[in-house]
Amino acid sequence: MPPKPKFTESEKVLCFHGPLLYEAKCVKSRRDPQAKGEFQFFVHYQGWNKNWDEWVPESRILKINPENLDKKDKLLHNHQANVKEKKKSAKNAKPSGGSGSGSNTPQGGGGGTGLGGSLGGLGLGLGGPGSVGSRSNNTSRASTPVSDRASKGGGSKRTLADDERSTSSWEDETPLSSGTRRSAAAAAKKARGGVAGDEGSEDALANRKVQIELPEELKYVLVSDWDLVTHKRQIFQLPAKVPVSAITADFLRHVEKGGQNRTGVHSEIVLGLKDVFNDMLGLCLLYKSERKQFETLMKGDKSPFELYGSPHLLRFMVKLGPYLKLTNIHREPDMRTIEGVLKEFLAYLEAHRPKYFSSKNYVDATEG
Repeated sequence: MPPKPKFTESEKVLCFHGPLLYEAKCVKSRRDPQAKGEFQFFVHYQGWNKNWDEWVPESRILKINPENLDKKDKLLHNHQANVKEKKKSAKNAKPSGGSGSGSNTPQGGGGGTGLGGSLGGLGLGLGGPGSVGSRSNNTSRASTPVSDRASKGGGSKRTLADDERSTSSWEDETPLSSGTRRSAAAAAKKARGGVAGDEGSEDALANRKVQIELPEELKYVLVSDWDLVTHKRQIFQLPAKVPVSAITADFLRHVEKGGQNRTGVHSEIVLGLKDVFNDMLGLCLLYKSERKQFETLMKGDKSPFELYGSPHLLRFMVKLGPYLKLTNIHREPDMRTIEGVLKEFLAYLEAHRPKYFSSKNYVDATEG
């Protein structure tokens, strides 16, 4: 009798992706063309975009049982501890000195660069009819990072086709952290095809990756956010005690204190982020359980930028990279400038994590 596959179609399993285990579903199986007598399984990671579905060998899959669930939690715990230890060692090894975005950030802030306007222009295409797309009735949910239950993460859709708008989901996204980490813009790159050409050309810019990498500590903030909303049935209390508008204002003051006269371009880019955040919030940054809260708040006269807080800002930063490719920013140096400022902003958020991120700011969903 020929051997049967160990896992059946539609069976829920645990699957290794990088160093961690994730909940997944076995979609189908086939004979392994490279190993006689063995099987491969096509898996869909629970809550991830289908672009992450893949064929994996049997060795990467475990049955769901208490023992393996415990193993999954221990792997995540050890991974977090290792990351923190590495960051601590790296921090101790660094010489003291001010931080900055290096050559990525221009040193003069006098005349406008137009970068903020380019970013703001991105938002106009996201909401369809009506400037604030977040007021639409679509059932946006939000993407999930690598988590301590079913770790998953945020990335972004490659385009804004109608079918993708209707299913835009913070749950249905790419992982934030894995041993085989991929760019959040991979789908967009694949759709366009080709590779980057000469610097400064529009074609080259259209095909390059926009690098916005969340620091490890902020990834774990998203882990906590995901767990609180999806498992503990809580939502972030709104209006936020420290809204995104206040966080960005704090950042600009921090830049100003750096004494390098760089606030002009930073202010422009932050202003552009405001417009994009307002448009994206309701489209693709919310969990389904947060929709009612959102619809209630949008009846007032304040924008999402003035109402929402730190976890929604992080969800936004995860999604921002691929969407930057859709702006009218046509010069490579300008895109590098934006990347540099955003990198500096994320470093600031990481350094001030205790100030902006706390589970105490969540309440039961029925209270929100």
